[in-house]
Amino acid sequence: MDAMAIPLPVRISAGNWVGKSRLHCSWLPEGQQIQESESTMMIELDPRETYASVRYTWAEGGEPQTGHMLLCGSEKTGELSCGWSDSWHQSGEVMPLKGDGMADGPARVTGSYGGDEGPAWGWRIEFEQVGEELAFRMVNITPDGEEDWAVQASYRRA
Repeated sequence: MDAMAIPLPVRISAGNWVGKSRLHCSWLPEGQQIQESESTMMIELDPRETYASVRYTWAEGGEPQTGHMLLCGSEKTGELSCGWSDSWHQSGEVMPLKGDGMADGPARVTGSYGGDEGPAWGWRIEFEQVGEELAFRMVNITPDGEEDWAVQASYRRA
């Protein structure tokens, strides 16, 4: 059986974080597209360090929001597996995502949504610890492959 492990950028980020989250709503008029809120993130490792549970809070229009991820990976193949749900982005669903990032550099997972009434869109989530900061990013990917940032959050240890 292939060993499962938490990717390094997530493993070294275990603990509690506080910071700011910026939501980019590109469909809104100029001046209203970016909303900033206080944000927290908690990353917990299971006792054997085979998976990480990630919980974060933020706000949209003053309303509290939460997100949850379960993330694990294969040391043998370097592949990551993730289940993600967020109270605002896709409430009521768990999005499966796959990716890479077992070594140095950001951990990235990508999934897709929509597609019922047309081509599916992509969604990428990234974790990267740079110095004392933890960067958490979400990217929306059109069916044509064009990328536009959706969330940019920056955290410091609580």
